[in-house]
Amino acid sequence: MSAPASLTPNAFLAIKMVVEALSSVERDIVYLGLSESGFYEEREFNVYLYDPLGSGLGSFDATDYLLGFSDERPYTGYLDSSSRSISFLGARVFVGSGYAFDSGRHLLIPQGLGFPFIAVKAGERAIEALRKIIGGIAFLESSSGEIYGSDYKDDNILDELRLRIENRLLSLMTRKLILIDGPIFPVPLAYIETFGERYRAAFEKLYEERSSLIGRLVGIVKRLEQTYKLYRVEEVRRFFENTVGGKNIGRIPDPVILSRLAGNRKIYSMGVFKEEFTDLGNRYMIYVYVRSPSGARVFRVESMDRVALMEVAGYLLKSLSHTGLPIDIEVADRISRRLSASAYMALYALGSRSLGVSHDERSRLPLILGEVNEA
Repeated sequence: MSAPASLTPNAFLAIKMVVEALSSVERDIVYLGLSESGFYEEREFNVYLYDPLGSGLGSFDATDYLLGFSDERPYTGYLDSSSRSISFLGARVFVGSGYAFDSGRHLLIPQGLGFPFIAVKAGERAIEALRKIIGGIAFLESSSGEIYGSDYKDDNILDELRLRIENRLLSLMTRKLILIDGPIFPVPLAYIETFGERYRAAFEKLYEERSSLIGRLVGIVKRLEQTYKLYRVEEVRRFFENTVGGKNIGRIPDPVILSRLAGNRKIYSMGVFKEEFTDLGNRYMIYVYVRSPSGARVFRVESMDRVALMEVAGYLLKSLSHTGLPIDIEVADRISRRLSASAYMALYALGSRSLGVSHDERSRLPLILGEVNEA
């Protein structure tokens, strides 16, 4: 007799009870997580409300103001990148990809641009041997010269590979306003002190490569679970506590604040906020909450150019997909993910028999195959 493929009524009931309990507690205490800083929390810089965009401090809702901007796309290009890795026995191989639309041109990595899209992490002896064979074909060290040895963090290699690919695409694009998926510069990662000097140096080098273009970039930041910028703004903190009805409820990440203030609105936006950095200048930010059929979305739009930021944010609010994301970013994201998924599949097919793969890779295979076949 085969095992049942669906949940039993009792198992489903248990899950339902847990979700309902979490929802009930969350309504009362607002945030289910720790109030103190997390390990990956980004370093605190001075953040303040620069311009509430005519909404006044009574609501913080800047949506109507932003929707007043032109319906014409204010940027000439957009891009996104993707990276993933596969674990062979003794080595880990990372593959990256990128897609950029640039004034009618389509730029893709690894499709014919002659730029490395692979990185390899292995023991020091293996790296030195590989350098003689695939040096120039694959990255074996960080941008600051640290070899991708066994103790180098996987997440950093993935991030560095994406940034290298993005920088290459940016160097080929016309130097006008460009929309990118992610922050305009890698501050959230480069300046987390717990990462150590070796990683900070790599990200600083990658930042230098794009520094001449920073002023022309507008970024869409979707991973906000470990950011606490809004709660550091006195007016927002006070308004949030008065609106929610709780006092001294601890530090709360940006998505929680935004979703609570949005209430039942389909689209809710806040800004402009300004963040001042010691050495990198300032960036302006607008936060957006979208209630979509696939669930709530929260993202931040950021730029060093305040006027460009508002124009882009206004256009993006009018060009959201059914998932709640800007359509251009969703297109670039889907193409880049399919490219990296295809590269992963090729690595798996070629390397699984000769090198052997971990058990976890076998379970990931159907999921990645689904991305390759995604319509």
